[in-house]
Amino acid sequence: MLERFYAKYEKLLGEEGKEFKEALKRPPFRGLRINPGKICVKELFNRYGFLEKVPWCSEGFYLPEGLFLGRDPWHLAGAFYLQEPSAMLPVEVLDPKPGEVILDLAAAPGGKATQILSKLGGKGLLVANEINPGRAKILVENLERWGYGNYIVVNEKPNHLEEKFFGYFDRVLVDAPCSGEGMFRKNSDALKEWSEEHVLGCSARQEKLLATAAKLLKEGGVLVYSTCTFNPEENEKVIVAFLRQNPNFVLDEFKLTGISPGIPEWADNFQELRKTYRIWPHRHKGEGHFVARMVKLAGSIAARVKTKSGKNRGKRESLKEFQDFWQEYLNLPVPEVFVKGEKVFLLPEEFPELTGVRVIKAGLQIGEVKKGRFLPSQELAFSILGKNFKRQIEMPQALRAAYLRGESIPVSWEEGWYLVTLDGVGIGFGYVKKGIFKNQLAKYLRGLAL
Repeated sequence: MLERFYAKYEKLLGEEGKEFKEALKRPPFRGLRINPGKICVKELFNRYGFLEKVPWCSEGFYLPEGLFLGRDPWHLAGAFYLQEPSAMLPVEVLDPKPGEVILDLAAAPGGKATQILSKLGGKGLLVANEINPGRAKILVENLERWGYGNYIVVNEKPNHLEEKFFGYFDRVLVDAPCSGEGMFRKNSDALKEWSEEHVLGCSARQEKLLATAAKLLKEGGVLVYSTCTFNPEENEKVIVAFLRQNPNFVLDEFKLTGISPGIPEWADNFQELRKTYRIWPHRHKGEGHFVARMVKLAGSIAARVKTKSGKNRGKRESLKEFQDFWQEYLNLPVPEVFVKGEKVFLLPEEFPELTGVRVIKAGLQIGEVKKGRFLPSQELAFSILGKNFKRQIEMPQALRAAYLRGESIPVSWEEGWYLVTLDGVGIGFGYVKKGIFKNQLAKYLRGLAL
């Protein structure tokens, strides 16, 4: 299989084929993308030193050899997302705007979904769908750490969304499951398992995903298709087949630097493919990606779904325990909350009617009421709302290890709740009573950042 793979690209790429083959033998590029709701570039550089910028993403940076941040407290707190640089391209091309309603059709593990939330800036709505329940759980965890509450995670087959969300979304991202040729430097075993049959199977599934996405997009909306693979069968040919079946869609050029165009010669010499984008490992500092941006023309049938707004969105309550806590500890007006059992939620302002849809998570779970007290959640600590918490304590260096282990700590601080920050980023809560700081860092985080 290995020989067939290289032979295919030597034929397709001609003189570049040898460079391409040699590039796949080199180490992969690694990167991170900052969360602008939590840190800025200056703060990133102050902590880790200067990092080279990813040319197609203003919030993306390359990680140098030897810098590994998977257990760094800032990573665990959602100050940045560890992401392969090429994977930052699709959302840049999608270009979400604050206030819009966006669908990420195949969203796990959440890299592109978190990037969309950053672009929305807390305004509008992201619906993040993931068909695999286990991967949907990972998606939720990553979105919770990112800190925005204007999202809904659903666990549905894509075609099941057609009736509920027909013509609903301003923009749709189809980051399609693919043969993953662009990830071969990260996973050499995947290269050994490559086959033309697998490529063609992926292509057939991708065409079905695009057909569904087209129905979910409103007229005038933007549809972005992306893969992390090189072959034309899953890229240029999928786009040409889609456009022929959907004449109400056209390719839309988006100005970016540092990337290559698609290749018309690989798909019936369809010249509009020059408006698509490719990242190659022998040309660019990235693993490999294909991205196409299309617009749905006016005149298409479109009907937005009903939304629940204001007081009729569910069981919304004004809990005294919650109100008292919020007024005492946050420099924000007391919001209306949704209550389910003991748990208290802040739901997105834009909230569609979801009967019949398998919802995994909606909005922020900000805490719970127990024994007449409101207890803030780990999710609230990660939230961008945390910057408005009145009592923030930068955990002293000498006490950080104890806090991250989940230990209680003797202190001389005033009694009450505190948001613990590490170099300015909220990591968790604690409560001081009778000279003891009672640690409220979530158990699943304890020890991870040591």
